[in-house]
Amino acid sequence: MKNLHLEKASLAGSILTLLCCLGFGPLLAVLGAIGAGFLINDRILAPLLAVFLALGAGGLYLSFREHHRWPPLLLHLGSAVILFVFTFVLYISVIV
Repeated sequence: MKNLHLEKASLAGSILTLLCCLGFGPLLAVLGAIGAGFLINDRILAPLLAVFLALGAGGLYLSFREHHRWPPLLLHLGSAVILFVFTFVLYISVIV
C-alpha cells in the first residue's frame, strides 16, 4: 500500500478537474474567489485531467505489480479513455 496516496491524489484531482469542466457552480465560485479562475479554461483543464488520469493509472499499475490483479487497472484505463473522449472530443453543447 505504498502508492495509496498516489491513487487518492489522482482521484481527487480527477474529480475536481471533471467538475470544473462540467461547470459545477460552487466549485467555479470557489476557484474565482481564491484567484484561480484561470483554471476554468478548457485549454488548461484538458491536460490537467489527462495528468490526473495518468497518475491514477500509474498508481494502479504499481498496485497491479504487487497484487497481480488486472481488472481494476483495465477498468481505470477504459473509463479514463471514455471520460476524456466524451468530455473533450465529442462534446456537444446544449441548445438553449
